[in-house]
Amino acid sequence: MRVRFPLSAPYSFDKFYKKLLHRNLVAPKHLTELFTGYKYEFTNGPLVKSLDQIEQDGLNCQLLVHMALEELGFSLPKWMRSSELFEDEVFLETVLKQQISSRKLAHMELPDSRVGDIWFFSNNGTKSDNSDSKFFHLAVVSQVSQDGMPILLHARKEKGQDAVVEWGIDEFKSSELYRVFQGIKRPRREAVCLSESEEQFGYEIL
Repeated sequence: MRVRFPLSAPYSFDKFYKKLLHRNLVAPKHLTELFTGYKYEFTNGPLVKSLDQIEQDGLNCQLLVHMALEELGFSLPKWMRSSELFEDEVFLETVLKQQISSRKLAHMELPDSRVGDIWFFSNNGTKSDNSDSKFFHLAVVSQVSQDGMPILLHARKEKGQDAVVEWGIDEFKSSELYRVFQGIKRPRREAVCLSESEEQFGYEIL
C-alpha cells in the first residue's frame, strides 16, 4: 500500500541533507560528529530552503531531529514539527507518553533506549508550552551508554549558549527550560520514505 503526502518543499530534502551531512566529513562515526558544533537558530526549521542558512546561522531542535533521522535512514515528512511528531502514529510509534518532572527520570524504570528515539520536553510552571505539544522541545538519542542510559543530542539556547550539544538525563533535570518530560517516540521500521523525484516524496508503508 502506498500513501502520498503532498509537501510544500520544492525539491528533495533527501539530497539536500546528504549534501550537508557529508560536505566536510568522510565516513562519520555517529551522530555526535555530524552535528555537535552547529549553532541554534529558532527560525531554521525542517522547511529551511538554504544550505547556507544552516551553516551560517544554525538550526532548531525540529530540524536537528529530521536531519539525524535522515542519517539513520528515516525520512519523515518535513511539515512534521513538534506537535505532529508527538501525535503521529503512522511514521512513529509511542514508546512512552507521560508528563512528569525531568528530575524523576533518573529514578524511574525507562524503556530500553535506541539510537533515533525522539524525546520530548517542555518548560516548567504554568506557561502554555508546558502542555501544548507545538511548543515541545525535541532531543534525539545519539548514543546509548553501556549501562543503557540514553545520550541525547539537541539544539538548545539557554543562558546565552546556543549550540547543538549532547546531554544525559542529569543535564535535562537541572535545566531551567526542559524540566518537564513529555514522552518518547520511535521511528517505525516498516515506514520508509522514498525520494522519487526533485518535486515529490512518496511514502511507502511496507
